[in-house]
Amino acid sequence: MGGIDNNQAIADSNTESNLSPLALRLTGISKAYGKVQANSGIDLDIRKNEVHAIVGENGAGKSTLMKIIYGIEEPDSGSIEIWGKPRRIRTPMDAIRLGVGMVFQHFTLAPHLTVAENIVLGSEPHRLGWLREKNITKLVENLLSSFGLKVSPHALAMNLSVSQQQRIEILKTIYRRAKLIIFDEPTAVLTPQQIESLFDIIRKLSSGGHTIIFISHKLMEVKAIADRITVLRQGKKIATVDAGSVTPGDIANLMVGRSVISKRDRVAAQPKQSVCRIKNLTVLSDANTEAVKDLSLNLYGGEILGLAGVEGNGQSQLIESLSGLRPVQSGQICLNGVDITNYSVIQRRKAGMAFIPPDRRVAGAAEQAKISEVILADRMSDYPYKGRMFLKQAQIHKKAGELVEEYSIKTDGVDTIVENLSGGNVQKVVLAREISCSPKLLIAAEPTRGIDIAAADFAHGQLMETVGKGLAVLLLTSDLDELIELSHRIAVIYKGQIVAIEVNRKDLDVKLIGRYMMGVERQDERLLSMQLEQ
Repeated sequence: MGGIDNNQAIADSNTESNLSPLALRLTGISKAYGKVQANSGIDLDIRKNEVHAIVGENGAGKSTLMKIIYGIEEPDSGSIEIWGKPRRIRTPMDAIRLGVGMVFQHFTLAPHLTVAENIVLGSEPHRLGWLREKNITKLVENLLSSFGLKVSPHALAMNLSVSQQQRIEILKTIYRRAKLIIFDEPTAVLTPQQIESLFDIIRKLSSGGHTIIFISHKLMEVKAIADRITVLRQGKKIATVDAGSVTPGDIANLMVGRSVISKRDRVAAQPKQSVCRIKNLTVLSDANTEAVKDLSLNLYGGEILGLAGVEGNGQSQLIESLSGLRPVQSGQICLNGVDITNYSVIQRRKAGMAFIPPDRRVAGAAEQAKISEVILADRMSDYPYKGRMFLKQAQIHKKAGELVEEYSIKTDGVDTIVENLSGGNVQKVVLAREISCSPKLLIAAEPTRGIDIAAADFAHGQLMETVGKGLAVLLLTSDLDELIELSHRIAVIYKGQIVAIEVNRKDLDVKLIGRYMMGVERQDERLLSMQLEQ
């Protein structure tokens, strides 16, 4: 691909950014990985000082395009202009020299280094080969102050909150004089208040001369923060629209290529008897610390109980202990009145528990197995699938075919290897297996993570339908919008304890939920005790 040599005078990106009305122009960008065409002839203009959102389903080409802009990948063909000049970006260092920065979804801070050390790492100010610590501290203090971040430059990154870590990532890019900053799914692990604070920072950056590329799958957030929105589908640019001229439904339709249901009405709760009672549960982390502390909770048939919490507050250890994947230190788990605390995974399933794991390909389905083997994995040893000596393949194929049809799994047949399915269809296989076994309790962890809008809507429909039949569902999702859309009650977990339980209603205070999640507030003890006993 053509372009100038970046060893020329390219460092002064600030001066160049003042000369061109466009921060970035991509022309005919294409990139393939073997037979998979990740990007195909993409043209894109990003205006100076705008917040430009890039949206699309998983596999639409967003990540590849951002990697090309930031120099992690090189395109097979096409050209890039930054601040009006053609450039060839071979590495992230090239991008940084040109004033391009990136804030990754998964933070890249060194946990055992200080805030100051993380910010200047790789670009330390020095004189005659010696680091100037006083200068570093002063520079970092000024940066922290300019964004209202009350954190000591000497604090270790590992001791910062998620929101503080993200701001340090932003300051790293600003310290390196980035004028075009890519935000990759920046709200994935933030509370409503933290999202609002992040948006204030983005607006401040934009009005102060920075250009923002905002990658997200949360369409309401895209509408709230973006000036313009570009939609990618199957590696191609479908449209660029003004954010004010479209609804989230319009954006979803462009992403999928047809009309989709973007929001469902929550099925009315029909709470019946207690299905699962958790009493004074304590569970240890891998580091042998208390991840879940003396936690009590009651789950009822006919309702979805959503578990809200910032990542790392014990929710993963809780669902692992409930499903039998992690031992219980103390406390009790009762299912339908039976103490299952020390049951194995198989025993829990036979007692009426089903589990949709957060990572379907790692823990939800054996990728090298056939659909028929995965979808009926827990029933192969039972009637009518087991014969005296061999499995009854005809019965297995018949039932698997019925489930494939019922759950709208797109495949050539039940003998298809799971690895060859899309993420959404793999999740449908897992849903079919877990729901069709007629459980009493379903633990659904991140049931729509990484799947397309249509598959997510289908999953939502299945959860609601099963609850309507009397099933109890414990829903764990990092998407607070999804949690609120589906849940009848919301339990908030903070540092391994339930700090609030709210009934989901029209006037639900979402910001209050956020304060619970951050540990700023805790529900009145008497009210919380009543909620836990119900």
